[in-house]
Amino acid sequence: MKKFTYILSILAIGLCLVAVSCSKDIETVETTGIAYGVISDADTGEPIANVSVSLHQGLAWDCLGASVGTAFTGSDGFFQIVEIDPSNQYFIVASHAGYKQNGRRVNIQSGKNTEINITLIKN
Repeated sequence: MKKFTYILSILAIGLCLVAVSCSKDIETVETTGIAYGVISDADTGEPIANVSVSLHQGLAWDCLGASVGTAFTGSDGFFQIVEIDPSNQYFIVASHAGYKQNGRRVNIQSGKNTEINITLIKN
């Protein structure tokens, strides 16, 4: 009988450990967002490499706040900025030598990926 009680106790402890580790996974909540997209040439539609993409607090060109994230596009024109606090309002700006700067207001949502594709016009 002692052996049976001992085995039952070990099984109960094992089940409790599994339940605790599973509940931690369930409680995890993503509190930031991600901005990603492709920067392309407005005339050709081709992606542009080495574009500086910066995310600023603010709503428009004339009231840009601090930059909260910066990325550069790869050869495919792709960029990604991670760990963005969704409680603020943002304006994203893309700039590259030989092109006019372009940007727009964006909303970032907690736990979501926000796609932002921007075209640039040559100077």
